[in-house]
Amino acid sequence: MVYDNFNPPESWKRVTAVMMIRAGCKDMEVMKTACVARNTVKSIRSELEESNNDYEKDPEFVEKLKKKVQEDPSKSCTKLAEELGVGNTTVRVCINEDLRYHFYKRRKGQILTEKAQENHPNIWPPNSPDCNLCDFYLWGAVERDTNRTACNTMAELKAHITLCFKKLPRDQKGRRG
Repeated sequence: MVYDNFNPPESWKRVTAVMMIRAGCKDMEVMKTACVARNTVKSIRSELEESNNDYEKDPEFVEKLKKKVQEDPSKSCTKLAEELGVGNTTVRVCINEDLRYHFYKRRKGQILTEKAQENHPNIWPPNSPDCNLCDFYLWGAVERDTNRTACNTMAELKAHITLCFKKLPRDQKGRRG
């Protein structure tokens, strides 16, 4: 087999160029080894330099971010990034890797705050016979009567339910559990 004509895909060339640039190789070495043009090497090098400036992994930055998060844990990563003057991805990576914090919202649903619980009181459980008499006696009796005969249409079912309610004695309609 002849391997002289092997032409690697562009993604391989780019990865090789990135690895060589990070290793400190000169542009000419990268061009010859990775088989890429000089403009490609320059653009990759400039992209790497820009991205390195974006992520400030010094302890001061991490400490600033930690204080901001502890001040207001509900603040979004985008807002934190704007305040600190870095990219959104930078903040997310730093929160996950450096601070070892995990986003609560992604793991578990939100819990109602005290104010929200005041607006939505849960006085009785949903299946309490004290709450809903119809669910425990009345609808059971009506269901028994309507299930004795098959209903083919919605109108027929409604008529059966109405008839069952009319047949129920008055004392059973107001009966408690």
